[in-house]
Amino acid sequence: MASYPLDPELPVDLLDAIYPLLGLLNSVRTISAGKLGILSLAAEQGKISAADMKDRLAVSQQAISVAAKELVEMGLLARDKDPADLRRTWFRLTDAGTKKLYIERAQARTILAEAISAKLGHNEQLAIRQAIPALTQISRATDEPR
Repeated sequence: MASYPLDPELPVDLLDAIYPLLGLLNSVRTISAGKLGILSLAAEQGKISAADMKDRLAVSQQAISVAAKELVEMGLLARDKDPADLRRTWFRLTDAGTKKLYIERAQARTILAEAISAKLGHNEQLAIRQAIPALTQISRATDEPR
């Protein structure tokens, strides 16, 4: 059974606030958010299977297969057969993939820093800082089964 927020307008207002930020972040990306998600998982896990990517990112196996293939072709991911089970394939970041992920994250941080410093005063920045733990909890809810 679903539970609802005490303030029914909170999800609406939060989405209205976050959606333009996603556009801002997308404006500096040179690869898709999905591919960045795969690179991030590979960085986090060291090695990851396509099935694990699918489960963690909650996308179709076909989407993972296409994106992982493209990342391998771009030289950002390497594909290795599992020596213990040749049916299983592992993906890991290459040096170029590590660099690409670092650059993408740095660009995102820079554009956010510029927007924050241009648009927010000290008290507004503190309010956002204080909201980060709650926002992190919301983002972790996406890891839970629905």
